[in-house]
Amino acid sequence: MKHHFDFDEDYRMLSSETIATYLHGGRGEVTLASPTGVAHRYLFSEPRNADEFPVGTIFVYALHEGRRFYLGMLDNNNQFRLTSRSQFKADTETVKGAMYIAKMASDQNLVDQTQMMLYHSGKCCRCGRLLSSGKSISCGLGKSCRKQLNKASSKVQIWDGNS
Repeated sequence: MKHHFDFDEDYRMLSSETIATYLHGGRGEVTLASPTGVAHRYLFSEPRNADEFPVGTIFVYALHEGRRFYLGMLDNNNQFRLTSRSQFKADTETVKGAMYIAKMASDQNLVDQTQMMLYHSGKCCRCGRLLSSGKSISCGLGKSCRKQLNKASSKVQIWDGNS
């Protein structure tokens, strides 16, 4: 499921906090790209029956040609787990990529030092709408979704993405 990817630096995620927030938004679509331009696309999606899973559980899918293929789950601590329903084996590039993205969501040093690049799709990770303002693009959340996230959060400072 390799893709050749045209890089749009505006969509690159440069902080582990941005990555974690985007992945747990409920509709986060990302691309993990190598320096050679080969890339894999993923969808991090809240389960439809979220009340049947631990809080913060996110389903992980590989995206290819408009289709999604189930990989496993991401927990609230950004730990990826391949499940029995996965359509892939643990040693595939696609699964290794999902595991790598999960690590990036928890490790700023990895984000700073890796040659791999992670990009969001240009859509809000909560509602799926196309992002237009610079601030929304930098954090992967639209203005109204960012306000909702900050109201629900116990953080004192408003989260604004890559800062």
